[in-house]
Amino acid sequence: MENILLLLKNRFIKAIKSTEGVGVIEIILILLVIVGLIVVFRTQINEIISTVFGRIHEQISYF
Repeated sequence: MENILLLLKNRFIKAIKSTEGVGVIEIILILLVIVGLIVVFRTQINEIISTVFGRIHEQISYF
């Protein structure tokens, strides 16, 4: 999952830096889609984050 997020992040940064054929409207539309996905999958994202932090807390408590 981290690899996918890192790949998407790198592609997004590369797309922003490369302005060939990319207009402001396209960037705004991409951002709107991302925000829409976050809103739709908000509960699933919160569950994943809670699970990850719970595991981190468990691992820390072992020390």
